[in-house]
Amino acid sequence: MKTAPRFAGLNSAGTATLLATFRRRALKYTGLKTPFKNMVPIVEFSNETCLDRGCGGQTTGTINPGVIWVGKSTQVAFELSVPVNQRSGSDVGFMLQYHVCLDDIFPSLKRQRESL
Repeated sequence: MKTAPRFAGLNSAGTATLLATFRRRALKYTGLKTPFKNMVPIVEFSNETCLDRGCGGQTTGTINPGVIWVGKSTQVAFELSVPVNQRSGSDVGFMLQYHVCLDDIFPSLKRQRESL
């Protein structure tokens, strides 16, 4: 039985957003209204560095700037996916995500969680 070769790598990732209190103050003075007052700017990054002898130190990854719209029981996010170097690729992509908070749609789930 053959086993797949093992890959030794170091993964790193992170996220940066504006704090809600800072965002509220800034939007208060700019006069932005709904739906813009519910938007949160975000930047995420994800990198992988190879630690094997053949590819030691080579890094691939993406930087993903975007925005998340936060509603009462849903969130919609749009992010670009920009490669960090030539090894990561040359094309810019995008991600569109839709999140639903099930405990807001099905209140019985919330009651069960609170009783734990």
